[in-house]
Amino acid sequence: MESPFAYLEGVGEATTLNALSFTMLLVASLLILFLPRRYAVLPLLMVCCYMTLGQLLVIMGLHFPIFRIIIFAGWLRVLMRGEFLGLRFNKLDRVFIWWVVVSVVAAVLLKPTGDVLQNRLGFAYNAAGSYFLFRCLVRDFEDVEAILRGMAVLTVPLAVSMVVENFTERNPFAIFGGVPEIPFERYERFRCQGPFEHPILAGTFAISFFPLFAVYFWDRFERRIPGTGRMIVGLLAVSTVLVTSYSAGPFMGWLVGTAGLLWWQWRHLMRSVRWGVVLMLIGLQAVMKTPIWWLIGKISVISGGTGYHRSYLIDSCIRNFTDWFLLGTRYTAEWGPTAPLWNDPDNTDITSQYVLECVNGGLLKFILFVAMIVICFKRVGNAIKTLEGVDRSKQLFFWGLGCAMVSHMMSFISVAYFDQVIVFYFLTIAVISRLTEPEVLESVVAASGASEPEAGPSQPLGPAQPAVT
Repeated sequence: MESPFAYLEGVGEATTLNALSFTMLLVASLLILFLPRRYAVLPLLMVCCYMTLGQLLVIMGLHFPIFRIIIFAGWLRVLMRGEFLGLRFNKLDRVFIWWVVVSVVAAVLLKPTGDVLQNRLGFAYNAAGSYFLFRCLVRDFEDVEAILRGMAVLTVPLAVSMVVENFTERNPFAIFGGVPEIPFERYERFRCQGPFEHPILAGTFAISFFPLFAVYFWDRFERRIPGTGRMIVGLLAVSTVLVTSYSAGPFMGWLVGTAGLLWWQWRHLMRSVRWGVVLMLIGLQAVMKTPIWWLIGKISVISGGTGYHRSYLIDSCIRNFTDWFLLGTRYTAEWGPTAPLWNDPDNTDITSQYVLECVNGGLLKFILFVAMIVICFKRVGNAIKTLEGVDRSKQLFFWGLGCAMVSHMMSFISVAYFDQVIVFYFLTIAVISRLTEPEVLESVVAASGASEPEAGPSQPLGPAQPAVT
């Protein structure tokens, strides 16, 4: 993987847009400018699905991958149409802003150079630009349904391309640069990655949508309304991407997310489940000879991943707390079980988002990152409780959002999000931020027109029980 510290890498490179990428850039820009608001985010997601970071527009030494240009076009649309009006910051938005600010300030204070500032401002642009673009354009459940219907279609060509990559041993997206032509191989199986920077990130993309496609499908199937066919296609497509990526981390994320989906019928027991997990971990720590994070390495013996490397990183991060807690650190060469990166001898391969948060911003950045996750779960839990007996369909959708967050949490253990896949994570938390707003939930309650539990078909996923946050 790339080093998160390679601030100077690529500086001075020329624009690399070819005819195909320029055409996609032009089409996506026009679409995001003129599509109805409900579909306006799809061009950005399309570009993230089909364009590598190897296609760059370089202006005065500043790098603009195509997805960054589409974010800019999206903001032109928002400003011209006044679609930012009515946006009110909530607690999750404010924590997100502080997370971005600390990411910039800590890095610059740690190494006050122009290149570091440029790199961190690029990160801030990607994060705040995409997150708040989603916040402006996604306003209600119908908008999210439109996005899921669109993504169910957009994922199909990506899945086909990864099947082709698997059988031909050639990555079709290599024509854009930024990804290898010949896929990685592990245990005599190819690890396909499509346009993403690593196979794990391709698998992470798949698990970010699997729970949402699943709950959308189940709700339509249960209520006997149109939409199931497209969701089946979407589920098959993201499953294909996951399988062809042949990555243990995303597979574990899928496993935990799917287990969460199946737990829907016992959702009223979630408080007991959470405390049970805490007590189980305490019990394991009491009987284990090593800290509990070394379980990741033991599990990888079964799943076939490199969990030992992740356990070693976490252990090194904790042992070197005094080196990074204030602003982060610029030296991690001795943190990994292997040699430092060939292009960055001062650092090892940081293959965990949690560790990367510590390294790139210190304890405060890590706390803010975890706080965003906690707030997301609290808002989802409160929304499920609010809609109890009002709208089971919306409850089920919020449950799917929670499972998508669980999948991301598991994926954060095994990979740092260093390419366009981070946009899909920002989409998830932006949707949670908007749909859990009191006025949105109140509109759902008002639209139901009843305080009694809604009548409907049988509930094979389990009886409606009080949700506990």
